[in-house]
Order: sequence, then C-alpha cells, then structure tokens
Amino acid sequence: FNFLSKNPTSRSFAETRNVAEYLSKNYHYFDKLRKEDSQLKVEKLTKICRLEKVSTGEAIIKLGEIGDKFYIVLEGIVEIFKPKYVEISKTPYDFMILLNDIKEADGNDLRYKRILEKNIDFFHNLKDLDIHSLLKEVEHMNYMQTFLMEEYEKMGEYGEGFYFGDIALIKKSVRNATIKAKENCVLLTIGKDDYGKAIMEFQRRKLSKDIDIYS
Repeated sequence: FNFLSKNPTSRSFAETRNVAEYLSKNYHYFDKLRKEDSQLKVEKLTKICRLEKVSTGEAIIKLGEIGDKFYIVLEGIVEIFKPKYVEISKTPYDFMILLNDIKEADGNDLRYKRILEKNIDFFHNLKDLDIHSLLKEVEHMNYMQTFLMEEYEKMGEYGEGFYFGDIALIKKSVRNATIKAKENCVLLTIGKDDYGKAIMEFQRRKLSKDIDIYS
C-alpha cells in the first residue's frame, strides 16, 4: 500500500516488479492476467495504477455517470445495485417534493432526471422547467396520481479481487449500476486513458467470454 500510494512516476523498477509479483500471487485478477498475457503486463499495470480508499456506505460509481475509471478491490466488500421502478400513489405536488429531496437533499441529479423521464407522460408540458418552477406548477393539484419511482435492488456483494467499471470504458457508455462500499474498502484504480493503453484488449477478450453486467 505504501508503494501504491506513491505517484507512479516515483515508483522504482525493483519496487514495481516486487509488488507486481505480490499481486499476481494474491489476487485472482492479476494471476489471470499473468497467465493469459504476461507478467510484464502485470508490471505495466502495477506501475500506473493508483490506490483509493472508500468509506462504508460511500458510492464508488453511480448509475448514469460517465465511466472514467476501472476498479479492482484489494480489501473490503462492495455491493451492486440495479434500478427498478415501482408505482406509487401521490398528489403531483407531493411527488415533486419527493423529487426535490432527491435532487437537493441527496444531491442526485442523475436519479432526479431519470425519474422525471419515466413520468414524462405527466410532465411532458413541464419538462423544460427547473425543480422550483415545477413545484409552483403543481402546488394546487391535490388529486392522487400514479407515478413511477426509482428504487434500487441489490444484485450481490463481492470482495477482494472483484473488478468493475470496464464495460463503460470499453463501450464509452454510462455506468449501468451503482456500486457502494459495504465496509471500508481499498481499491486499485486505473484511469480510462491508462486503461486503454494497458489492458483494454485483455478486457475485451475476457468480455467476449463472460460479459460482466456490473459495470
């Protein structure tokens, strides 16, 4: 961890080789990379990756975000959540208050926009207005209405050696799941530029055999 906390430009060849050997022996991902490609590729990856620590409950990636990193879990457990939509009955005003909490209190603008889009049949004449304008538009609507609300369904939890974030990088798409730290986690991260140079082709081959849906 001391080595991985260093700036990549400060990592010596000997250190890189020793840490790469350790990763290959102790983590399935690096062992597979060594066997299917080469130990040299493991060393190259070790040279450029960075360390990231995440606290319990913190979102590592969020549904709908642009993918900019690839992750490998060194310590801890992460949880995978996929969205589902359920019907709820509320007045338009109460529904917008709920959306306002999602947007303002939770700071989740992406989720707010997705929910608004799911209910576009009701809001089609209001979709270009901001949240405060929408609240004014519906404040006198006191009748009950059925809306679709986004909830999260837990798909699983994974520990050391689990990797994620590659689909969005390969496909140049947004994240299709939210991944949170179930407990304090230590992650290896590779930025999208380094990922493209170092291991994208290896990941493409893996994906052709077994597509990872949690990305």
